Amino acid sequence: MRRLIYIVGGSVLYAAINLMTEHLSFAGVQVVRPGIVVPLLCGVLFGPVVGFLVGFLGSTGSDLPTFGFYWNWSLGDGLVGLVAGSTPFLITRFRARFRSQWPTIGAALVTGTLAIVLGAGLAALTDILIANLTPDTAISAASSSPT
Repeated sequence: MRRLIYIVGGSVLYAAINLMTEHLSFAGVQVVRPGIVVPLLCGVLFGPVVGFLVGFLGSTGSDLPTFGFYWNWSLGDGLVGLVAGSTPFLITRFRARFRSQWPTIGAALVTGTLAIVLGAGLAALTDILIANLTPDTAISAASSSPT
């Protein structure tokens, strides 16, 4: 029951942040989605399944009323939460050696960064097949939009 609450709460929060920052942009960047930290944190704190579902459902919930449903980008956002959720499993051996939480935080930052790259990369590469984009266009879309 707790997982369901985490999934629903995280998904609603992620969708709300995406909708509130929908028109946020900076010079040279088409889309900025600061809400990507929600599936990252949910994954790290509550596990990879929760992280995946928060990313997938939250992205779907925010994209349906604005851009439409693009399953590959929702899957990419889910992958972000899934990969970030693997952090506690990766550092279990090393955690006992350190009294500080800094190694855990560092590992979460590294896997979070890797998660964003993998999630955006998956979505961009599938855009080549789904949306008939050229590889250059798809890669530029992924590099200008952190999922």
